[in-house]
Formats: sequence, structure tokens, C-alpha cells
Amino acid sequence: MATPPGRSFAVNSDLHFSFLVYNATPNLVLQTKLFRDGKVVKAEPPSGVTNSDNLRQNLITNVMRLTPDLEPGHYYLQVAITGEGAKNKKSAMSQWVDFEIVK
Repeated sequence: MATPPGRSFAVNSDLHFSFLVYNATPNLVLQTKLFRDGKVVKAEPPSGVTNSDNLRQNLITNVMRLTPDLEPGHYYLQVAITGEGAKNKKSAMSQWVDFEIVK
């Protein structure tokens, strides 16, 4: 399986990413995880997200450091957002993207 051009990153570099959350609720929490061969190799601690004034469309940006201990190869980044919806029910969504780490 080939990685599309533009999705190759060097070890010890920063992986910048952004995404839109539509119809956001207040008090969103972001969790990012890095997978290789179906196993978590790096997980960032959950962190609060600063909502924009327009909760209908909220742009979120973040960065994950690709540390020197990561081997070259194919990886998946999972981004998960949780928040409280109507009647204090937890809601969640997640998205994945694949990329390659090269030397």
C-alpha cells in the first residue's frame, strides 16, 4: 500500500494537522494516538480545546512530535474529540489518517 505524496515525514520532525468540528459543544477534549501495526506507539494526554465563537464550525489545529525512537515505516494518526451534548450525554468522534515516517 503506497502512501500518497505529501504524507511522508522525517523522524524527529513535527506533524502538524488541523480539522473542522461541525456543531461543536462547549468543553471539547482532544486525544491523539499514533498507531503502527495496529498497536499504539504514542499517545498524547487528553487536552481541552478552545472553542471558537462559532460552535457550528470549529477549526482545531495541533502538532505531534515524531520522536527519534520511532522507526521508519507506515503509521496511522487517530484524532478523537469528546464533548458533552444534550442532557449531559457524552458524544465522541474520531478520524484517522495514514502517513509514512522516513529517515
